[in-house]
Amino acid sequence: DDCGVASHSVVTTLRQLPLHMACQSFSLLQSHDPNNFIYVLEELLTQLLVVYPKGCQYPDHNGMYAIHYMIQYRAPPELISLALIMFPQSANSLTIRDPFGRSLQELFQSTATTAPGGDRTQKRQEQQIEELLEFDTAFWEQTRKES
Repeated sequence: DDCGVASHSVVTTLRQLPLHMACQSFSLLQSHDPNNFIYVLEELLTQLLVVYPKGCQYPDHNGMYAIHYMIQYRAPPELISLALIMFPQSANSLTIRDPFGRSLQELFQSTATTAPGGDRTQKRQEQQIEELLEFDTAFWEQTRKES
């Protein structure tokens, strides 16, 4: 019954904040984005983070925080940095883990996307993300206070 499937998928997506849904959209746009909608998505995510920073503190029905989706689908380093500023505790590898028990660093490593000899911009972004994930909760709390 098609109605049941559609109905079930709507119920599932309604158990996420708009922030989670927007973060997941990176997976759709990274493979094919002829109209450069990714820039619109980046702006939307920035606005969602600024308007409702607490959204970073809540996992969705899958146990994923927005930061998990950002790392998994390779959001730009600036957005990952903003999410870490809004929810510094997400940098704590002992408490904030994905449903598979991975820290942010482990999630990043397990979803590596840059192939040897790949795109320079992508390599640079991957390196920037990796560097961001080396900072601890105290760094992000201080950065939040200063901003």
